[in-house]
Amino acid sequence: MQASFFKDFDSRFPCQSVNLTSGRTFRFRYHKNPSAKATLMLLIGSIGLSDVWRRHFEILAADYSVLCFDYSVASEWTGSAGQPGTADSAGQAADRTETAGNPGSAVEPEADLPKQARPTAGKTDAKEFRGNKELCGDIQELLEILDERVWVIGQSYGGILAQIFACLHPERIEGLILSNTCSINAEMSKAAYRHLKGMLRSQRFTLAAVRTLPFGLIRAGMIAGVKAMARVGTAGRDSRKDFLMEEYCAVLEAESTRDYEIFMCRLLADCEQFYGARKSDFARWDGRVLLLLSEDDKTFNDACKQSLIACMPQPKLVTSLLGGHLAFVTSPELYCEEIGKFVRPSEKE
Repeated sequence: MQASFFKDFDSRFPCQSVNLTSGRTFRFRYHKNPSAKATLMLLIGSIGLSDVWRRHFEILAADYSVLCFDYSVASEWTGSAGQPGTADSAGQAADRTETAGNPGSAVEPEADLPKQARPTAGKTDAKEFRGNKELCGDIQELLEILDERVWVIGQSYGGILAQIFACLHPERIEGLILSNTCSINAEMSKAAYRHLKGMLRSQRFTLAAVRTLPFGLIRAGMIAGVKAMARVGTAGRDSRKDFLMEEYCAVLEAESTRDYEIFMCRLLADCEQFYGARKSDFARWDGRVLLLLSEDDKTFNDACKQSLIACMPQPKLVTSLLGGHLAFVTSPELYCEEIGKFVRPSEKE
């Protein structure tokens, strides 16, 4: 059933790609809904694999234009196919091949590559590392090519990335929807800062483990960890949630690689340099911020959640979406319903 859904989804919403001015290839999924009044950009957490958004993408595509992608563009140090890239300006985008199902889109469809041939990461040497600032620059260029302003939906690390992007490139953002994430608030409490500092410090140990241990063991640990975060195996367990978690884990099993996990560990640790934002940095989105902070999410403590709430301008707060840190996985319909209820009234403004 999973394989059938994935195959059908991939055929209706194929991967596309553009060459950025740097020569890097940006790969993404993009559905242009001709009747939509809003575009939603989905930013995944530290797993870094946007295919876990498939269910949400399909639901949201009925009413909105939708965009999602892995973060591998920032990890690539060369252009397509491992060869040094050729500069390709955004102004040349209109000359590129149109994509089936998205008339007028200045992008090219991805070839139907086997999983092992799909580009996921490039060199992870310190000299070549490109962090969150560079990733945000690549996202900004993609939005310019697509000529889109977006509602940014960020889950966990994706929520941090959304805030960094908002501070660096505010002109492309309509609003923010942040789920089970934390703040980059300069005035966060000591309790929140200690918690986040500990999480970032742990990335050093994770990075060392990913580099040295058999990757099959690392992947098994990752799968066990995400199941625990989603509260699978607790009193709230049911067959539907189990199925959706297995679907999530199938993406992790099929697409994660050692190089990409090393890159994601470093990308997460790189977030520390961006702590220092203030409420005034987000003032332009007054009343256009939705916080989906599950009351049973223990990945970020209450102090972290309060710091996020305090940093946002008149946010709407929803805590009733249960399922731990990965409630968006186990309740995709409810997650998308909350997004729709918040975005739809804003479309009329």
